Amino acid sequence: MDNIPSAIRQKIEGRPSLDEKSSTRVAELTCGRLADISLLVGCREKSEVIIFCCDHGVARRGVTKLPPDYAKQKYCELVAGIGIAFQLGKAFSVPVHAIDCSMGSPSRDICDEDAMTQLELQKSLVLGWDQACGSDCELIGIGELGAGNTTSAAALASIFLNEPPADCVGTGSGIETSQIPEKLRAVEIALERVEGKCESTTDALRRLGGKEIVAMCGAILGAHSCGKLVVLDGFVTCVAALAAVRIWPESRNSLICCTTTDEKGQALAVRRLGLSPFMNIGHTCGQGFGSFFGLEFCRSSRYL
Repeated sequence: MDNIPSAIRQKIEGRPSLDEKSSTRVAELTCGRLADISLLVGCREKSEVIIFCCDHGVARRGVTKLPPDYAKQKYCELVAGIGIAFQLGKAFSVPVHAIDCSMGSPSRDICDEDAMTQLELQKSLVLGWDQACGSDCELIGIGELGAGNTTSAAALASIFLNEPPADCVGTGSGIETSQIPEKLRAVEIALERVEGKCESTTDALRRLGGKEIVAMCGAILGAHSCGKLVVLDGFVTCVAALAAVRIWPESRNSLICCTTTDEKGQALAVRRLGLSPFMNIGHTCGQGFGSFFGLEFCRSSRYL
């Protein structure tokens, strides 16, 4: 539990463990079948989508087709009530909340230096934890906005899953396949820089992650501490979930993933998490896109 703020650490350590029978049963319910999801969701109905926003310094290396300040631009749109996430929120009658994860100070270029300081890591964890715990919703969809964040996510996935970087790097925001070698090289450089230095999950997050990734990890931990469920979106949210489960293994029982993308790293992540998405919508826009559909599945499953 290195680098975990003491208030969060005390809640994690103080929460009683699930007994073996209930833990096994909950694990069975995350197989992705709608009937099983209905048992996991139970009477939970009130939902929201929280989108965590922060750009990455590595975006300037040509690893994404998005502008380096993409998250800042889209955050302003969401606050103004426009953008795809806002439209989906209206369509599904789901409130949407955009969270500024210190966009004025983007996560640093992981090829050159650590993504954030220890204080920034702790603040990001607490930010996500407080967003989940402070919500009166029982079903929380999470999403992200961040130019370059699939590059950071790929580096983290390589460490968390013990997989070669090439198996974790995809097209992300929709780059051409000809650009993948450049993105892969950026991930390899970042991993070479921190080789032998990532002694814990939080240390890996601090060195290679992004503030929005850390905040989503905190949100998952916070939601689990309050008995809420978290509906994941794409690759980056699944990497945040991997981090959360490494910190608090039982938090896996609060995760649902109904949709997936073409990112090969996500396929590895959901397999490690024991989740079975049943719909590939192939989206690359982030913004909690898949979690809107996942929440609708969850809410509809209550009527089975």
